[in-house]
Amino acid sequence: GLAAANKQASTLKGHFDEMGQSADRFGALMGLATKRFAAFSLGAGAIIAVTSAIREGVTQAIAFDREMIRLGQVSGDTAKDIGAVRNEITRLSTSFGASSQELAQSAVSLRQAGFTVNEVKIALEGLAKTALSANFDNLKSTTEGAIAIMAQFKIGVKDLEGALGSINQVA
Repeated sequence: GLAAANKQASTLKGHFDEMGQSADRFGALMGLATKRFAAFSLGAGAIIAVTSAIREGVTQAIAFDREMIRLGQVSGDTAKDIGAVRNEITRLSTSFGASSQELAQSAVSLRQAGFTVNEVKIALEGLAKTALSANFDNLKSTTEGAIAIMAQFKIGVKDLEGALGSINQVA
């Protein structure tokens, strides 16, 4: 009777103690696995972000180069002239945060509209500064508007920056 019941209770207590220890070990292992997975996820996330940024940078560089080739095709300018426009675009994009690809597209549009390489370089500075303003949506539309303003009001590229500044103040 009583001795057998005590023995069974003692055996049952031993099983419960073993189960508790196993549960503790399982919890510790799960915690360790979770920490390792989190560390892996953070590392993998960083690698994925860097890879995406590199891919985006390469894509934009290719698009920029295409626009420079287009500029040469539509203008017939020398490699030196195209290089000068490229350097100006690089300077403006780093100075004002404007997209070099969009500036290159603007250069193509301006050359197609009949502006000289020097006029294009001057106009690009005024257009790049509009990237700092919230009133101008995108550089393509701003470039088209700038070409129309210069034609309509018979102003030169040297006066373009002032005209765009006036439009910004009115807006």
